[in-house]
Amino acid sequence: MRKFGNILRSCSIVTEHPSPESVPPPDLSKVSSEPDSESRGEDEAIQREHQRAKLADVKQDTKLRRNFSYHIFLLILAWLVFVGVMILLEGFRFKGFYLGNPIMIALITTTTGSVIGIFLIVARYLFPQR
Repeated sequence: MRKFGNILRSCSIVTEHPSPESVPPPDLSKVSSEPDSESRGEDEAIQREHQRAKLADVKQDTKLRRNFSYHIFLLILAWLVFVGVMILLEGFRFKGFYLGNPIMIALITTTTGSVIGIFLIVARYLFPQR
């Protein structure tokens, strides 16, 4: 412990802090408003990286939209095929198949409304208003 005290005494440590009034203000007349070449290069590198990130985001978004629209198309296609089969079975009374008029009207109406609704949702997602 004694050696530590001697070391501290031998070092020239400033223990007093200057007051804010004694510190002169910086001379801003020597500061350029234009960035130096190193700063300009860093700024350009940041801009290029930002553009690459935006391009990657757009590519990924396009890929996801294409995938999403394909799956929605398959869903609507299967739905319409199902309704078409129901109409054919009902129309030709295949092996005694019978649903009745109110059920057929409800099936066709709800299917039409659902398909149009899904189409509008997907169209607005794929082509947003800007």
